Order: sequence, then C-alpha cells, then structure tokens
Amino acid sequence: MNYCTYLKVTCSNLFSVHLSYLNCFYNYIIKIVYSYKMMKRTTNFFVLVLLVLTLCTATAGASSSTACNVKIVKFTVNNPTGTAPAKIGFTTYTSGTVKSVQYQVLDKHGKVVASCRSYCKHCTVKHICNCSLIIKKPGTYDVKVTVYGAGNCHVQQTKKSAIKIKAAKK
Repeated sequence: MNYCTYLKVTCSNLFSVHLSYLNCFYNYIIKIVYSYKMMKRTTNFFVLVLLVLTLCTATAGASSSTACNVKIVKFTVNNPTGTAPAKIGFTTYTSGTVKSVQYQVLDKHGKVVASCRSYCKHCTVKHICNCSLIIKKPGTYDVKVTVYGAGNCHVQQTKKSAIKIKAAKK
C-alpha cells in the first residue's frame, strides 16, 4: 500500500500531513526524472552504437570496392569448335593487380562442366593469361572468366554459346 494515499488529516496533524504529501510528491517526481534520465541514457547509447556500426559497415564496403582495380580488357576462346573430346584454350588480357584468373565452362543449365585456373607470371605480371582444358561431351557451352585481385576483389565476364562441340563419328 502506498503511504501517501492513506494519511488521515486532522487539525492537529495538518502540518505534518502537508509535509508528508510534499515528500511523497517529491519522491514521485524523482522517480519520473530518474526513469527519464535512464531512458535518455539508454537511447543515447543505442544511437551511438548504431552510428558506430553504420560507419564501420560503410567504410568496410567502401574500402573493398575502391581497392578493386582489376579489369578484363579482352577475352577470347581459342578453338571454340571441334569434335569431342576437344581441347579448348582461353586467353585473357587484364589490367590491375591480378592474383589469378579462373575459366569455367558451363552447360545450358549453368552447371560447371570443366574449369581451369591461371596463376603464372604472364598472368600476374604481363597481364596475358592462358589456360586450356578438355571437354569430353558434345554440346554448346557458355564460358565464364573470373579475374581475382586483392582481398574479395573480382570481376567476371560470360560469353554465351562460346563453345560448340560435336559428337565423334562412329
């Protein structure tokens, strides 16, 4: 039970009841102010946390995208037609800081049929990347080249229906 609501007022205790009500009112105001200050502090804390997280996220995204300086200048498929099994070659001219180049041969469903990767000095220093692979089954294939730079930096290019392999004659 709240002490402030059960005070009996008489002529003899009028002054003490008045002081008791003032004391209760003061305590009530203090509780409101204190809870308001706590709410304000909590809100300020969460706003600061959100600001810090937003800034960290923004700078992380900016640093990885601005550091990505690799480009595919030219991409060719050598011997794009033939009879299965067929040896297919690739040449890519790049620019920027290249770590490696990956070639993927994809079927009509987007499934990787064959792949190769180039790490050599021609690729990383002279920016001329070569790779070859063998395709065993006849069909029409897409070729996707991915050039990897520092960190998560990479660029891709896809040539649709770039390879056409015929079945071997029996």
